[in-house]
Amino acid sequence: MHGKSVVYDQRLSAVGSFNLDSRSAFLNTESMVMIDSKEFAAELTGAIETKISHSMLVGNEGEPVDFNTDSQKNAPPVKSALLHILSVFTRFWRHFV
Repeated sequence: MHGKSVVYDQRLSAVGSFNLDSRSAFLNTESMVMIDSKEFAAELTGAIETKISHSMLVGNEGEPVDFNTDSQKNAPPVKSALLHILSVFTRFWRHFV
């Protein structure tokens, strides 16, 4: 099964096969169920975190990749600075949205 799951604000969960972008809303007939429940969101978050903790990031040549170190050591300094600035801005902006 090819499925997608996401939790918003520790309360609203989306589970299904629908691609989570606006382009897909017009191109396919896949479905998504929205569940408004803090308890379900906590269960789903736990399941997602368990899957992530038992997963491995694999590079283009099939080699294991340490995401925390490998992805940042190859980034140019300008890109790293820009991403840091954008992350600060989005954390600030989400309080107004």
